[in-house]
Amino acid sequence: MPKFLKLINAVEHGVKGPIWDCQMCGQCVLHSTGMVCPMTCPKTLRNGPCGGVR
Repeated sequence: MPKFLKLINAVEHGVKGPIWDCQMCGQCVLHSTGMVCPMTCPKTLRNGPCGGVR
């Protein structure tokens, strides 16, 4: 991987990780789930936060 892509990836993870608890899975759907990473759910539900949306 070229150095600039590694830098971009590091910056992206540095921002997404602390703010949205991003798992860097490569299947980002934050815009569809109200900025909640569904991959943090033990069931890895992709249709919203674990436990459902209220």
